Amino acid sequence: MPSNDMILGNPALPTIPGAIAGLSVTIGVLLPFVVAPVALTAAWLRARDPTIRTHLRWFAYAVVLLGSSAILGIIWYPLWPLGWAFAAYCLFRSARSLVVVSRLPSENLLGSLSASGDSSGGG
Repeated sequence: MPSNDMILGNPALPTIPGAIAGLSVTIGVLLPFVVAPVALTAAWLRARDPTIRTHLRWFAYAVVLLGSSAILGIIWYPLWPLGWAFAAYCLFRSARSLVVVSRLPSENLLGSLSASGDSSGGG
């Protein structure tokens, strides 16, 4: 009489369809983190505007950090939140590079604030 392991199969060993499905999901999740830095590097090299180049550079750093923290977080869990924190900082710098506040004259900023305050006041 066969044992239960022979009938049900060994649960410790994955089946071929299960392994293929797991591999396809893994490739589908990790492939963008491999392709995106290459595409962003190509876009960075083609961009002529220094503002866009700075934005693309910081955005590529964020993508690399997200991908590497996802991969390394599997090996050692404390690396995962740390990678996400640095990626969030890179996304912040990427967005900040598009709108440079230091180039705006301060009197225009103050004048627009007071003008918007005057127009909203009823009376």
